[in-house]
Amino acid sequence: MKKLKTLQLSCNVRLCLPMILCFSSLERLTLTDEEQILSSAKPFSLSKLFNLRSLELVNFTNLGSSIPELPFNLEELCVVSHNSLETLPDLSSLKKLKKLNIWGCINLQSISLLPSHLRSLRVEECTSLQDVPDLSMLKELEDLRFTQCYNLKSTSLKQSSLQVSCCWSHNDAQSHFYKSIHILFTKQGGLALWVVYTCKAVYKDSVKIRAVITNNTRSITDYPIYVECEVGETQSRVECIPGKKLSMRSGDRIKVSFPGFLYYRYDKFKVPIGEVKVKMCGVHLIPSTSV
Repeated sequence: MKKLKTLQLSCNVRLCLPMILCFSSLERLTLTDEEQILSSAKPFSLSKLFNLRSLELVNFTNLGSSIPELPFNLEELCVVSHNSLETLPDLSSLKKLKKLNIWGCINLQSISLLPSHLRSLRVEECTSLQDVPDLSMLKELEDLRFTQCYNLKSTSLKQSSLQVSCCWSHNDAQSHFYKSIHILFTKQGGLALWVVYTCKAVYKDSVKIRAVITNNTRSITDYPIYVECEVGETQSRVECIPGKKLSMRSGDRIKVSFPGFLYYRYDKFKVPIGEVKVKMCGVHLIPSTSV
């Protein structure tokens, strides 16, 4: 057991903690807390798991409003259904953290400081979330998603990098309405797209919409965006597109359009499976210093 690398455990975590900390070789750990009675809200530490790279915490309601002290070398953190968590603590000291997923933490209201090198931030079904830190400080961010966070005030990207004018357009060739954005592409860092939409589809899983990005020389980037499909509900989605995936140059005037159909990919083909109506959209330029 001294060479154990991966462990998935459902237990009373406080009772099993001494045993868990003995597995110093662990690299991936999933803990589901099954404590039924709140015996103590005092936080505990996992910092002795020096080799741990990936940690998933599930149903840690009995930990009070905190999370365990985390290993310094952690690269991936997932917090699921921590219903007593109100504020995600300062994680900026985790110098190797690249991915952060937060799901179903219904009382989470704010997220504190994050490490500037974070590459992926996904927050889903955190219905009380209102405040997040300045995401412009995340210089290496490639994947940004807020799904069913209905009270979120702002994604806190700096307004000084925003040059947007919105208009309705019509694609006669496909007879679909789509929302489009025109901006001046002044940085090569990338784009952060925000879309508010309604949709209906035959399937709900692995559903995508398309962001079609063109410039004045007709160079085209066709970028897929995974979305949730709840018929009749207005939903919001934020997607970051790294500059290396855009065939644009500094100074290009570009247009971002969202065609009005949903699809999923089968082999090399895009198969239409429904419709999407984009009600609002926005875009932020991500500075090139993130590259």
